[in-house]
Amino acid sequence: MSQELIAKLEAYTRKYDVDAIVHAQDVSAYGIRSLIVVALKENRYLVKYKWNPQSEYTCIPVKATDVDGEFTILDIAPIDKDVESYINYD
Repeated sequence: MSQELIAKLEAYTRKYDVDAIVHAQDVSAYGIRSLIVVALKENRYLVKYKWNPQSEYTCIPVKATDVDGEFTILDIAPIDKDVESYINYD
C-alpha cells in the first residue's frame, strides 16, 4: 500500500471505529475462509467475505495495480461509499 493510502485508512479507522480494510472491528475464522476476490474491470476488484454462513457478504471495492513488479493496493472504498458508484468511479 502507498503511504497515502495507509494514512487515509488510519483516518477512516479513527472516524468509524472499525478497521477500514475489512469494514469491521474483527474478522471471524469463517470470514477468512469465505474470502473471495472478484476482478471487475481494469484495476478494480471486489473483495467479499461473510461473517458466518447465514450472513450477507461484506463487499469491499479495491483499486490495485502493478507497481514496479508488485501488486499494490491503490485505494480501498470507504465504509460510507456506495459499492456500485465506487466500482464505476475513475
